[in-house]
Order: sequence, then C-alpha cells, then structure tokens
Amino acid sequence: MLAALTAASAAVLRSTDLIGRTGGEEFVVLLPETDHEGAAELGQRLLAAARQISFPKPYRHLKLTISIGGVMLRDTDDLDSLMLRADRLLYAAKGAGRDQQLHSAPN
Repeated sequence: MLAALTAASAAVLRSTDLIGRTGGEEFVVLLPETDHEGAAELGQRLLAAARQISFPKPYRHLKLTISIGGVMLRDTDDLDSLMLRADRLLYAAKGAGRDQQLHSAPN
C-alpha cells in the first residue's frame, strides 16, 4: 500500500515538492513557494490520486483513504511548532471522517 501511495503521490507532486515518511503511516509534504490555495488544490489532487488506487487480488476490496492537515509556515515557526500544528489538523481530519483535508487559515 505504501508503494502504491508513493507512486500516486509522485504523479501529483511537482519536482520542487518534497515528501517524506515521518511515522508508520504518516507523511509530510513540503511545498516550497506555494500559497494556501495552491496547497489546498494539491491536497485535492492527492486525495483524488489516492482514491484511484486499486489493489490486486485478494486485496481488491480495499480502498485507500488519506487525511491531510495543511499549515503554512509562519515567521515564528520552528520545525516542532510547524509539525505540531499540522499534526493537530491531521487528527482533526481523521476525527471528522477521514479521506479529507483540513487547513489552517492563511497567515
């Protein structure tokens, strides 16, 4: 499943974007020089790409969902505060039913 998600993400992300795995099933995507609207659009493309993933037998019945917590870098952020804000939104998206994205308001 991780390989399928990685391939689907690579098809959506730009060459300047960075993706990395931060935990068991958690990833972080850095979108340099991307505004709030662009990040939300990219999130929608990631959601759509994940929904299109199909698996071979005997896993054909499985559907992959992703939840996204999107934040914009603030002047006062360090890595820990940035990740904490994103993590809170990620878990809020999961709690709201999964397979969706939540973003903080732009700065």
